[in-house]
Amino acid sequence: MDHLGIARYLGIESHLVTRVNTLYAARVIATSEDVAKLAGVSRATVSQILNGRGQRFATATRERVAQAAAELEYQPSAAGRTLAKGSSDIVIAVVPNTTFGGNLQDIFQTATEELAGRGLTLLLHLSGSTTGPLDRVIAGMKPRAVVSLTPFSPSERQLLEARGVKAFDPTTGGSRRDVNVEIGALQARHLIARGYRRLAFAPLHDA
Repeated sequence: MDHLGIARYLGIESHLVTRVNTLYAARVIATSEDVAKLAGVSRATVSQILNGRGQRFATATRERVAQAAAELEYQPSAAGRTLAKGSSDIVIAVVPNTTFGGNLQDIFQTATEELAGRGLTLLLHLSGSTTGPLDRVIAGMKPRAVVSLTPFSPSERQLLEARGVKAFDPTTGGSRRDVNVEIGALQARHLIARGYRRLAFAPLHDA
């Protein structure tokens, strides 16, 4: 935030901005009320515009709100966005009961980066023997979606449908083939394409 922005934020003349003012403003977390005051609009207007429902406002008003939010480095409340949209910016990934090796880590790292680029946060949840823990996470987080590398169990699918949460697993596209069979076939095709003809399989202890 520059000196002019700090002056407007603190409600003082720009020439009165001092190092103390600057440090104070830098430590203060801006609120929607601060943005509204700086933009000369109501908090309701700020909320609607920053939550993507500002089409009915004039372009100049939307630009003032966006500029004020940028000057104050305002970050909308996650709880407020969840209330406004009905879901949070969190995507839950159900981690299967398997060895967490390098390949699985790479998958979730890539997913984390891709989702972050779309304003979403990936949250890992360890798969359990009951749906209770998953239900509590969904109730508390109100996720945008839940994804799994393995097919959801009937009880998990029933829970997700009851909670109205979008769910994605290997069967989402209509495939009912065992995911392990698909992975094995993919690995075999990869090796055969490179000239290998005698293949061996060594299962993991938890496979």
